[in-house]
Amino acid sequence: MQNFKRVVILLSKTSGRDKSCRILQYFGKFCAEQLKELKQDELSLKCKNLSSNMSLTRKVLRFGRTIGIIISIMELSKQKGNKAIILNKILMNISCFLYFLVDHTHWFCKIQVIQNPQLEAKADYWSDALWCFEAFFDCVALILEIREEENKSQDSKSSQRLFNLRLDLLRAFMDLLSAYGFISNGKMPGKWIGFFGTISSIIGLKQQWDAAK
Repeated sequence: MQNFKRVVILLSKTSGRDKSCRILQYFGKFCAEQLKELKQDELSLKCKNLSSNMSLTRKVLRFGRTIGIIISIMELSKQKGNKAIILNKILMNISCFLYFLVDHTHWFCKIQVIQNPQLEAKADYWSDALWCFEAFFDCVALILEIREEENKSQDSKSSQRLFNLRLDLLRAFMDLLSAYGFISNGKMPGKWIGFFGTISSIIGLKQQWDAAK
């Protein structure tokens, strides 16, 4: 019963629904590429369609999240502490804010509210590029936080916090690899983009699951 309640709490939140769709999106992409290599074209197409539909669903779920990012930037600007960590978190949030704006444009192009193929292609590229910047600044901020925690005295050091930070760094690094894959012009195979995205999605969903208490 307790786990059922956590599922309800998880899916009642936009972030929980987003992470659930994200796993299907990237695992679908991974399966589509693997099945294509195995000449299972029909199954590959079904997995590709699943991945594409989950991607579009997530674009809808992102509407309104820019407001929360603006609030986060304002709160970070008032924080005291490690200036390098705060700066990288602000840069991460700015990149995320711009990513959402470009991603909204890409969604309007996808549903043909805006019929401009050139704009759609540019929005597609720049949304992934901005995601790459966001993941990079996230990684830097987390590395700095890990070092800060490691340098604390034994009495104030938290092993659980260190574990959570390192797990979050793995998630951010997997996102960085996925984002790079999308802008690398085919240098990274699609199955690896799907694999890295699936790993980061599993970690992200676990974090949401732990928070749903």
